[in-house]
Amino acid sequence: MHSIPLVKECAELIQEMKELGLRVILNTIGYRQLLAPIAHRLGVDAFSGVELCEADGAITGVVGKYFPLHEKILFAERHAVEMGGGLENVIAVGDGLSDLPIFEAVGASIAFNADPMTEAQATAVAHGDHCDVLRARLIEFVQGQP
Repeated sequence: MHSIPLVKECAELIQEMKELGLRVILNTIGYRQLLAPIAHRLGVDAFSGVELCEADGAITGVVGKYFPLHEKILFAERHAVEMGGGLENVIAVGDGLSDLPIFEAVGASIAFNADPMTEAQATAVAHGDHCDVLRARLIEFVQGQP
């Protein structure tokens, strides 16, 4: 898991956003145990996901706790409230249909290397194999200039 290639400069972008005083969360319906190494590698503040059961130090493949789509909104809202704001202060970045509910709930959304339906629902769109294109969009929103 530690050698999975990531979009270039993602960890640096996350660090830059945190230095601006933002909380960066990885809000996904993926498997938490598989995402944990990536979340730690990226330096995110928190991450969500489906929890798989474990036995004798091994993942069994049995789902212990689901993370339904509406939970993505609640997870984001909880972190926004902890920072003294609400969902209107959240910028969501996503790439697929599972991101559409949160795109509707937050103040701004960026479809990054997303499918056409997701792009159509986003506030902004970014494409590329480097986080610089995403950085530019995020900075626009942070500075209030989308």
